[in-house]
Amino acid sequence: PEVELGDYKELEIDYKVPEVEAAAIDAQIEQMLQQQAITEQSEEPAKEGDRVFYQVIADRAEIEDGEEANIIPERFNSTIIEPESEAQNQWPYPGFSQNLIGLSIDGEKDVVYTYPEDHEDENLQGVEAIFHITVTNIQTVSLPELDDEFAKSASDFETIEELRADIEEKLKEQQEQEYDSTYNDQVIETLVEQSTIKFPPQMVENEKKEMISNLEYRLSQQGINRELYLQIRGITEEEFQAEMEPLAKDRIKNGLVLAEGAKIENLEIDQTQLAAEAGRTVEAITSGMSPKDAKDFQKSEYLWGLMNSIMADMMTQQSMTYLRAIAKGDPLPNEVSDEPETEEGEDVPEKEATPDVEADLEGSAEEDTTPEAEIESETVEETAEEGSAPETEETPEVEEPASETEEDEPESK
Repeated sequence: PEVELGDYKELEIDYKVPEVEAAAIDAQIEQMLQQQAITEQSEEPAKEGDRVFYQVIADRAEIEDGEEANIIPERFNSTIIEPESEAQNQWPYPGFSQNLIGLSIDGEKDVVYTYPEDHEDENLQGVEAIFHITVTNIQTVSLPELDDEFAKSASDFETIEELRADIEEKLKEQQEQEYDSTYNDQVIETLVEQSTIKFPPQMVENEKKEMISNLEYRLSQQGINRELYLQIRGITEEEFQAEMEPLAKDRIKNGLVLAEGAKIENLEIDQTQLAAEAGRTVEAITSGMSPKDAKDFQKSEYLWGLMNSIMADMMTQQSMTYLRAIAKGDPLPNEVSDEPETEEGEDVPEKEATPDVEADLEGSAEEDTTPEAEIESETVEETAEEGSAPETEETPEVEEPASETEEDEPESK
């Protein structure tokens, strides 16, 4: 592969984490109130505030050639009937629970709803659907008073103010993590667009195989095989392979850009962190092994491939941290002194010797093991030389296929 980076030192992307809204805090508290709610069976027609259990099935109002009539198989669900202004996040569409008002147990109703053109599920965009609803049970819901006594019973805090402050802090941390992930993606996408990247078609095929292998492993944890996954999504093997193509190319480009940045800036891995990460990984893998098998593993070729993978991943993360600092306008990591501050005349402690990673690994393999830890198949990731970026997707969903296909000649941006 060949990489010519754009002017990454001029990267400048605004960084502003959105503030936590009061409505988000209120929603969290509402969930806590619901968890402590007292429910009673009701024979009266459903009203706002009631919990309604129902059965629903949905079909297309109009069926075109090749389309399945059913879009939501028959299923049972329950929901609290919320005011229309507060029911925007309901399933199967915003404000659905309002249709349950006035229905009694065993009552039935047909509702027509048209999904918007920009709906997140492409299979439902612009679809007019007919929902058949049957109510199976109704409960009245009595919520506790929102006071300090509730805060004490529902949390470790003494007052509602303390509880709200804790919720706000946790939501803030969550929003920062989500924003950081999106921001990192934006930094890489911007740099990829500014760079010239060439790589052979075989790299795409290898990346696709690795991505599919990881996907199959995640699916297997849910009891789903590849064939069933394709059936659930309603796509063929050919369509599946086609949509993996652009995803593989993007991963290669991202990985190559990060690896080149690390190379140009002569970034180095902290040996203490490397030893710690390697030790944790080996301990997790060997935890279910006998002492003999653990020793054999420590001497195997797989271990050193694993080490290369860990090093490549850490280098990629370090490169991402460096580029992110440039884009934000923060001090670069290598410009921040790691030396401890001292008073005048005070001696600076000597740095500890660089840890022996190999010795650490051997020690981890010889420790007593327990059978609880699982061996994750995704532990072995692509090396930086292969150009693979760390995988961020955790769900088995994949993006829509792009029209781009790999040519015989290496791709050039």
